[in-house]
This record gives sequence, structure tokens and C-alpha cells, in this order.
Amino acid sequence: MHLECDIIDRYSYAEKAFGTFNYIVVEDYATKGCNDLRLTTILPSSEKCVDSTLYGRLSMVSLLHSNGSVRLSLYNENGCKGNEFMNFDLNIDDISIGKCVQDYYKIYTSTSGSLLSGTGFVAGKSDSTDTQESGFSSNWTWLPIVGFVLGAIALGCTLAVFFWKRQAANDERRNGCSSCSDTGCNMYSTLHNRPKSFAISTRTKSSYLKDSREQRNISYFWDDDKLAAERVDRDKIDFGHVISHGGYGQVMSGWFNGQHVAIKMLLPENRKIMAHLTSFLEEVKLMSTLEHPRIVPFIGVAWDSLSDLCLLTEFMEGGDLRALLSFYEAQKAPVGFNKKKVTIALHIAHALTYLHSLDPPVLHRDLKSKNVLLTANLDAKLSDFGASRELDEYTMTAGVGTSLWMAPEVMMGEEYNEKADVFSMGVVLSELDFHTLPYSNAVEVKNQNRNIASAAIVHLVATGKLRVEFSSAGSRLMAELGLSCVALNPDDRPTAAEVLYKLHTILTREFSSSS
Repeated sequence: MHLECDIIDRYSYAEKAFGTFNYIVVEDYATKGCNDLRLTTILPSSEKCVDSTLYGRLSMVSLLHSNGSVRLSLYNENGCKGNEFMNFDLNIDDISIGKCVQDYYKIYTSTSGSLLSGTGFVAGKSDSTDTQESGFSSNWTWLPIVGFVLGAIALGCTLAVFFWKRQAANDERRNGCSSCSDTGCNMYSTLHNRPKSFAISTRTKSSYLKDSREQRNISYFWDDDKLAAERVDRDKIDFGHVISHGGYGQVMSGWFNGQHVAIKMLLPENRKIMAHLTSFLEEVKLMSTLEHPRIVPFIGVAWDSLSDLCLLTEFMEGGDLRALLSFYEAQKAPVGFNKKKVTIALHIAHALTYLHSLDPPVLHRDLKSKNVLLTANLDAKLSDFGASRELDEYTMTAGVGTSLWMAPEVMMGEEYNEKADVFSMGVVLSELDFHTLPYSNAVEVKNQNRNIASAAIVHLVATGKLRVEFSSAGSRLMAELGLSCVALNPDDRPTAAEVLYKLHTILTREFSSSS
């Protein structure tokens, strides 16, 4: 199957495609505040509920009223039953000014003014999209891939075909293009004499550099064959009590097929926020591909609808490393390193070496003691890959992680690579030494002073004026290794494989006969 697309102006393209039919234009942006256009979806107006082909779960209504207002409703179940999963309800004034809706969307219509005249309906020509429009060129060649784009559903839609132009990354670098775009057309079969729904997907170099947590197009996760193969029956999961929770999700104890499991879910208030859902889906997909003795094992994924997704992993009886170190601190256990602590460090290094050796390498980006889980015998396994990303030809710049463990280059919003994880590893080594939170000996981080102190720490660490310490009573080789990991210049830090080798050596030479 072959298609030629000529998309110089997406608004002109929409007007020509739909003619006299009423339609709705939904622009989906990659970053908060409606910056970096990522996807334009054009929908025919319809009063009827339309079921998607997305595992038979989603349905929607897209309606353009006679007064110019718009109502878009997305449901978890077929037949538009139950509560709305997401909705847009805009009046003509909001549409005419190009209001940024729910932080990530702009909505226009065929009746709100001319898309082409430059007057009346001009919001579609915002500064945030000009460079991307200029990056479109004629006579693109598109390769067909079966897929589904959320929101681009037409009346009587029975088949979706996704066309994507594949452009080598080195073409962009070779041509020196700063605004080159990958652009895709998504066409949907419709009833006779009805216009097709379609989506124009736009990806620019700048959007690659944005944290992909902000990308909310979840379709390619649901159409992933591996995820489908890993899906388990949610009715067979026995949910227990909550064992931990964070800003976006919670972890529960539970049982599945006689196995004790940890069940990770989004908090109820975050389950309808597409950005959080997409981020969680990314974590699930990554976890399903990882297999190493020092990575918490993936058991499966379960869902009945988009909002009740849960990730199942092995239950770790020993809790997390931060809890163990806090116990040591409360018991006034001796600082320094012993065989068990070095072994825990060795296990973490094994996990990092594995992640960084993948093709492309995977960065954890949130390595800290809280994310190191322990067995009953205190064997360590790395967990929580919610911030993890593959490192491709586009160097990462997004400031992701927890500030006390974050590398200076990440704090400063500079380019970073695998060495950012190595820095975090050095901070964890300091925790293993002193049992306390990072930098607690240098700056007070308690109660009401916590936020101010944390900000001061970030500034001092980012500028190289503060770094973690190691006890003089401990192993000299461990202290040297830890300090090399937290070197200000990433090039001066060892690789994860080098850290692993040095820990092997230290364990053999200094702790082979100790307990």
C-alpha cells in the first residue's frame, strides 16, 4: 500500500479534505503550555457514539454545535458508557483565540473562521507551530504500518492504517537542518461519501530533546504485541494493603497465581491525566523488556480499562535500601563499609552495567536508595523505572530524577548520558557509608527547612562547591571509588562497568573473609 502526502499547510489540507463537511481540529503539543506541536488530528463532527478498535474498549463523540462550540468526549468503554475518560468542552470564544486547553491541546473548527485567510481564525498560526509548518515539504513518501491514533476516529471506522515517513537521523545532521520534521498521515476508513478522519504527526529535533513523559499519544503501547502477550487476568489478582506511595502512584502487596507480587498503580486522582498514564505505560513497556538477576523481575501487566492499569513485579521481602539504612542510623550502627554493604553496591553496579550495555543504552535517571529493593537475605535489585529512558542519537537534557541524587549536568539542564547514573551511584555509596540522606552532614535537611536547604544543596552541587563525603574510618578504596563517581566533569567518572570491576576487586581483596 502506498500514499503520497502533500502537506505544506495542515489547515489548507484539512479544508480541502473535508470540503463542506463540518470538522474539528485538535492540536496535541509535546510540552506544557502548548509548545512543540506533535500531532494534529482532524475529526468529522458527529452526534453518534463511535467505538474504537483499541481492544474494544474506547469510544468517543466529537460534536460541533451550530453555535460554534465544541464537545469532545472520550470513554473507557464501548457505547460511550460510564464516566468520561477525557473531555473538551469549549465555546466559540475559546476556540477563536486558540486557547490552550488542559495544558496540551488547542482546538479549532471549520466554522470558527477561515483557516487560510490570516484574519479571524489566526490562532492556528501561532509562533509555536510556524517552524514546524515550514519544515513540511511536498511529495512525501509514506510507509504503511497498522496502528491507531487516539482521537482520530471516524463514523463507521473499521480499520486504521498509520502512515509514517521514516527519515534517517543522520540525514538531519548532514543537512544541518534545525527545524526538520518527521511528518505522518493517519487515514481512517469511513462511510460512503464521508470524509476520512486523519492526523498529521509532527516530530522536530527540539521535541526529541523534550522529556518523553510529556508525550500523551498512548496508542502505540496498546498495539504492542509483547504487552499483549504479557497481559494477565486482572480478576486473578488478589489486592492487599498499600506498602508505599509517591507523587503519582502507589504500590500494593498482593498475590497472583500463588506468587507474592508487588502491584504498582497510579493514584486515583492521576488515572485520568493522560501525561501520567503515558509515563506509566512507558515504564510498563520498558520493564517488560528487561531481564537480569539484579533487576526486579517483571511478572505481568493487567487492565480492564485505561484507568485501572497495574504493573506486577516480584515482591521484595527486604523492603528498600533507604529503610534499611534508616534502621542502621536509628540503631547507631557503625559507619563505613562491610561485606554486606559492598555486596549491595556490587548488585547495583551489575544492574547499571546491564542497562547501559543495552542497544540503545537505558538510563535509569532516578537511582537512589529508595529505588533499590532487597530480598530477605539483603540481595539488592534495582526498581522503579518510571523515569528511565533509552538513550538514542538525541542527547538527553530534561531534568529528571530526585534532586539529592541528581548529577550536576542534569541539575543545570545540560546534555547528559550514562555518566549521570554513575554520579547517582556515587551518592548511594555515600548513603551506604554513613546511613544518612545525602549531604545531611553539610546542610540541615529537616522539617520546615527542607525545601530551602534542598535548593541550597542543588545550587552548591551543581556548581561543584559541595559533594558527598565518605568516612575516614571506612575503606580507602571505597571512598576513592565513590569520589570518582561524583566527579563534577562526567568524563572524569568511571563507567558502570568500571565501577563493577572495582567493586569486585575491593570485595575480593578487603572483604572476602569478613561478614
